[in-house]
Amino acid sequence: MIYLIDDTNLESVSGTFVLDERFHEVLTLIHDVATLDGNRQALPQADCIMIHRTFAQSSVFKEQIAELTDDGDKIPLVIFSAGDSEHAVYSDQRPNVIEGIKKSVFYSRLSYFLNTYLADHTIDLRLLAYGKDYTKIRVRGLALTVLRLTAGCQGPMSVADLAAVATPQLKELIELSNPELGIDYDTLLEQLEDAPLTFEQFRININKIVNSFNQYGKNIYPWK
Repeated sequence: MIYLIDDTNLESVSGTFVLDERFHEVLTLIHDVATLDGNRQALPQADCIMIHRTFAQSSVFKEQIAELTDDGDKIPLVIFSAGDSEHAVYSDQRPNVIEGIKKSVFYSRLSYFLNTYLADHTIDLRLLAYGKDYTKIRVRGLALTVLRLTAGCQGPMSVADLAAVATPQLKELIELSNPELGIDYDTLLEQLEDAPLTFEQFRININKIVNSFNQYGKNIYPWK
C-alpha cells in the first residue's frame, strides 16, 4: 500500500482521482492528523510514503516520516510542496527518495505512477521525478556523455578505444536500448575484436538510438 499524506485541497491540484478512490486498492489518503494516527501501525509496512512538506502546518510530521523511512532507505519516500521546484530533488544514487518536488508537478504525474504500480507493483520514483518520458530524457543524457567522450576521434575503434570510454553511461545506454538493439556491452567488445567499428559509425549508431527514443519512446534499431 502507498500512503499519501496531504491535508490541502486536492481539487485545486487536479488530485480528484485520489478523492474518488480510483486507486483505493493501492493508495491510502491521509488528510488529517487523526487519520495519520489511525494508520501509524501500518506505515512501517508501506510500499511508499508521500508527504506534504508541512503537513498540518508543521514540519514535525515530515521529520517523523523521514525517520520512519530512514530517508528512503527502508521505505521509498516522496516529499512535495507548492514551494518546491518543478525539477525534483532526485539522484540515481538515491533512487528511493525524492527530497522535494513541486506539488502541482507531483500530482500531474501521480496518476501514471499509480497505474504503473497497479500493473506491476514496482515503485519507480523516476516516473514522479522526471515524468513518464523519463527514459527518453535519460537516454539523451547518457548519449550526450558518450558522444562528448568520443568527439574528435577518427578511424577504427578498437576494444582498447571503447574501453577508454566504457563509462557506466554507455553500458546503461545499451541496456535501455534492448531488446531491439540486439547486442549487449560484452558482445560489442567481442565484435570489435573481429571487426573494428569506425568512430563515425559508432556515433551514427548512438544518434540513431537517441532519435528513435525521441520519435517512438523506445529504441527500434539494431546495432548493425
